[in-house]
Amino acid sequence: MGKQQNDETIRGVEVDNVLEGACNDRTRVKIIFDAEQPGFYSNMVHLFSNYILFDGFTPEDIQEKLPKDTPLETSFAFRSHGYYSFNANYLGIKGSVGSQFMVERPTQITHIQRRRSYRVEPSATLPAEILAIGKARTGDKVWVENISIEGVCLSFPRPASIRIGARVQGIRIRLANEKELLMDAVVRSAFRSSDGRFRLGMQWEVLDHEQHLVLQRYITQCQRMEAKRRR
Repeated sequence: MGKQQNDETIRGVEVDNVLEGACNDRTRVKIIFDAEQPGFYSNMVHLFSNYILFDGFTPEDIQEKLPKDTPLETSFAFRSHGYYSFNANYLGIKGSVGSQFMVERPTQITHIQRRRSYRVEPSATLPAEILAIGKARTGDKVWVENISIEGVCLSFPRPASIRIGARVQGIRIRLANEKELLMDAVVRSAFRSSDGRFRLGMQWEVLDHEQHLVLQRYITQCQRMEAKRRR
């Protein structure tokens, strides 16, 4: 991942503060180990002097594909806009039982605030409706502000009690001309917008092939509508 103008490299005590806080919050992370693979997810749980302890693999079969010393790119959100990223080697399973594993403790972390994929706005193109989050039906209270192949920004009439770095399960969404999708996501940002609504920016977690195709078709249709208006 190339460094951009609005990336910030942090070192020293600031790295320790971010990692300790993320472990205390059991922050959800995305880990890439192969450019040809979609990556996997885990939770940061404890910071040691020379490694970070993570808890579990999602999906679980990834564990079998990771030999010791595999280079990993780990990214996560933590109490700020954008996200953090660092590179470090996989050190293997912790102990002989369970799926907790170790990753080298980094000496520097990159704080990234740029957008990584094109976002479309349903209010200006094709409808996108949130039907439920978990077991709670949302009605017309939750709006899709923008959506991309990587994530979604939802707005609520009042602050949602979901912290940055938390996993949100069971987001049921209906995109125009497509069947309903049921997906999970991780909160990347949380803020009050100028219209007074409370927004959560979230990254999709573990999209399957069909979900990816549905999102891509919808976004492509929205982009075509945008292009027509600009002519």
